[in-house]
Amino acid sequence: MIIPSSIQSIDHLTTTMWEIEQMAAELRKGSNVQSSLSISTQELLDVNGVHELDSTVANTLVKQLTAIKSSAKQVHVSTGSMATFEWRNRITKWLRSEIDEHLFCSFSSNISQGGGVVLRTPKNAYSLVYKDKIQTNIPTLARLLPS
Repeated sequence: MIIPSSIQSIDHLTTTMWEIEQMAAELRKGSNVQSSLSISTQELLDVNGVHELDSTVANTLVKQLTAIKSSAKQVHVSTGSMATFEWRNRITKWLRSEIDEHLFCSFSSNISQGGGVVLRTPKNAYSLVYKDKIQTNIPTLARLLPS
């Protein structure tokens, strides 16, 4: 199953799953609710070729999404300023294409880190922060600057 990059975090996936479960319940009652789906849920259906939706298809989707959620890798990305949706979308697409197709990202900003990003996994943190690079290279900088 393809997870669109608009569904970036586990929390967003959970919300999408809830929406599909609600939709399945409405479909069992005979309602047509597909027109009231969120943009990201509609995108999930579109990229996976789901054009005709019924309660059986909705239940199958929820089961597949539950399996993905239980085994998904997660990364937290911290930036020096608030990241735009487009930037978060690009990072999510890149991580899914290079690391794991079912990887989920959460994002935050921390102005004290300056420029760059910090990537945190459950076991490691990778700092790509300019401030850290400068502080670890102070002797080199001191040699380069005229006295």
